Amino acid sequence: MSTLILVFNAAAGCPTMDSFPNLVPQLTLPNQQSGPPEGVASCSLAQSHSFLLQALERASAAELRHPAARQGWLETSIRDLQRLAEIEPQLTAAATCGSLYIRCQLLLAKILSNKSWLNLSAASPLQSNAVKSLLEQASALLLQQTFVLQRQFLGLQAGEEGALRQLRLRALALQLVVVIRGSNASALGLCEAFLEQLEALQGFLEEQSVQPDAFTAAMLREVDALEEPKPGAVARVLQPLLQAHSCPTLRFSHTGVQPNVGLERIKQTRAVLYEPAGETDLPQKFTAGLVLPITLDAEIESVQDIRNIRVKVRYPDKQVQLILPRLADFRQLEDLKYRLYTTVLLSHGVWSEALHVEMGLVLDFTDSEAAHSKGSSSQRSGLRVEDHTIELCKPVRVYIAPKPIKRGL
Repeated sequence: MSTLILVFNAAAGCPTMDSFPNLVPQLTLPNQQSGPPEGVASCSLAQSHSFLLQALERASAAELRHPAARQGWLETSIRDLQRLAEIEPQLTAAATCGSLYIRCQLLLAKILSNKSWLNLSAASPLQSNAVKSLLEQASALLLQQTFVLQRQFLGLQAGEEGALRQLRLRALALQLVVVIRGSNASALGLCEAFLEQLEALQGFLEEQSVQPDAFTAAMLREVDALEEPKPGAVARVLQPLLQAHSCPTLRFSHTGVQPNVGLERIKQTRAVLYEPAGETDLPQKFTAGLVLPITLDAEIESVQDIRNIRVKVRYPDKQVQLILPRLADFRQLEDLKYRLYTTVLLSHGVWSEALHVEMGLVLDFTDSEAAHSKGSSSQRSGLRVEDHTIELCKPVRVYIAPKPIKRGL
């Protein structure tokens, strides 16, 4: 008892304590309410698997429908998968992956159904600018969502990863055509970056023995036939292929003995912020130009490389900072699960009033994307730095007030 008192007194002054529930055996306590029987839970999970696959099959059947009806079917599948992700924790990642893939399908179909993207020069300057702005926004959203699909989900098999990579390349092909058709600016760097991605995809498909879809197979054949893959020639090849080949539906592979099990293997990188807790009425004051330390306590799961974790800080003036935590601030709890306890230093000039700063955790692949490219990735590919980041949690708002320096007499 004396030892326990000493331990509790010492722990009372500790700001944070790590817990390892996976190391504690399951205890059977008297008068403990037991959960559902194992057979009932297994049956419920199998039914959830079946529902997920039915939603994907419904999206596949929508390809044969009229465009208006097809949109309704796809939106229904998205809602069903989102609802499944909320009520079935073991299939949250698989359902989220499927819904995001269908969302990309729908967005791609909406862009291609707008014939204005084929010939922006024929429209009036006002119409051309409006259509170009909408196309650029839709294309940027499609690129961001396909990047999330390719980078945030773990446990995918070769065929599933190949489908996500081919969807990503289809989005890059659309971006290249839109840029070349919509402006007179040089697209040489963008075209070279696209060809590098195409070469990498071809190597992946051959190495993993994955059969390419109709669009990818035709694109590989047509691009290889070009004597000089210049931007204009590549765009002329890609444009009819994008119109002729619709995006295939994502199909999950079965790894279990039964057809309706096995998708629990898919995991999604995510984080939970414990500190800072959120908004407060009283701002944290500090002298402008100096630093304000903010404690950040978070739990990150399903992350392969913690070196890609960044603390994202967004100031009210739209200034964004990506802060690299120290590796010593990470503590591994389980396989692919970490606890991050660090101090974030905020600094800014004088403000006239207290305002909120957003803080969150993101995955930053800027360095790895540049390493896989033969040149400066962010500029050559036409992508912004924020296009290589993925938010892992909802940002928390911190109320701060930088004050001017007090000058003595």
